[in-house]
Amino acid sequence: MDNNFFQNKIILINGATGGLGIEISKILSKEGARLILVGTCNDKLKNLIKTLGNLERHRTIKIDFTNTSDYKIIINKLSHEKKLDIMVNTVALMKCSHLSDITEDDTINMFNVNIISIINLVASLLKNNYFSRSCLIVNIGSSFGSLGYPFYNIYCATKFALYGFSESLNRELSDTDKKVIYIAPRAINTNLNTDIISNINKEMKNTVDSPKKVAEKIISIMRKNKSLFESIGCTEKIILKINSIMPFIIDNFFKKNIGKIKKHLR
Repeated sequence: MDNNFFQNKIILINGATGGLGIEISKILSKEGARLILVGTCNDKLKNLIKTLGNLERHRTIKIDFTNTSDYKIIINKLSHEKKLDIMVNTVALMKCSHLSDITEDDTINMFNVNIISIINLVASLLKNNYFSRSCLIVNIGSSFGSLGYPFYNIYCATKFALYGFSESLNRELSDTDKKVIYIAPRAINTNLNTDIISNINKEMKNTVDSPKKVAEKIISIMRKNKSLFESIGCTEKIILKINSIMPFIIDNFFKKNIGKIKKHLR
């Protein structure tokens, strides 16, 4: 394994100012990468740059991920850059609610942020030949991209879509040196977790990882420089396997425990 793998690599990070994005950025910056940090808030991007140090080495791009055309801002700003070696998509929106309480805007925004913005950007980067010959496209999904968890309805739908997109794209690029990595973390302690989500995780005894721990695992997977589809968490891997071959077992579990989840919903 190459310990200098990230040295001087040009890496674009979508959702760089989220809890996971920040930790990934810190590690990659220390390992000598040149980062293009994409987020929705200029102040947060500036603070992240200050945290990383070496202000001239990294740059920021502000976009609105809910706007399906804003990916063009990234394309325009990359027109004079060297080609991207790695792209990491960590950006996400999440809501836990009865489907009847999900608004049309909730659905549109989660799909735009979690999947459409990523597809549009990756497609445009490929079309304009902005990736290096042997680039890595890293999509951060979720265990909920293979497991329909009650009340995470739209979020699950977007992560299922991201998994399918990643699998299809990986096969599409299989006759090139470009690689797709899909990583499915379990619950992460970030600002995506509302009080409702935190209470449900406690009630259901779901393991919640720190962003730093997940970032370190993601970096370890990326360093292998292979097309991989990887879940994080031994228990979660077993649950996902059971769900894929004997889903009725998981159905029965939720049927018995649905009341524990419902009591935390408003």
